[in-house]
Amino acid sequence: MEILVLIGKDIAITIAGMAVFTMFFSFLAYTYVNMLR
Repeated sequence: MEILVLIGKDIAITIAGMAVFTMFFSFLAYTYVNMLR
């Protein structure tokens, strides 16, 4: 059970990290496109 909890935390952290990275990347792309106009 403890191992499953650790794996669950790792997965949650990984998903959260990917979500933040995606949001940050989208924000950079949006800002870059607006600068080109």
